[in-house]
Amino acid sequence: MNRDLPICLYGGLALIATPGLEPLVSQLKEGVKNFGERANNYRTPVDIGLVQIDGLRINGEPKIGSSPKWICQHDCVILASGPGTPEMVTNLLLTIYHVRCQGAKRIHVIFGYWLTLE
Repeated sequence: MNRDLPICLYGGLALIATPGLEPLVSQLKEGVKNFGERANNYRTPVDIGLVQIDGLRINGEPKIGSSPKWICQHDCVILASGPGTPEMVTNLLLTIYHVRCQGAKRIHVIFGYWLTLE
């Protein structure tokens, strides 16, 4: 078997943080990278993505921005946390929408209270 091929058949893995979880994404990237460097494991390229929701446009729609290079044709894992306030849920839905529009092949959402750094 060729272990240099990524286990992700869609070109790579993109870890995407909702606001406040950016440090956790960096830790997860290192964990995936270290796991892939062990013997008999596949190497998986991991990118970190941050979707920025920057207020509203003149017509009232939210401004959403990111770099499409780390989303297109990737498996995307969106990290979110509780408590599920209307603002947090709206940000999560906007993030999912944006990632899908940027051409993500598969989208996974990890949503739970345990995703804290405390």
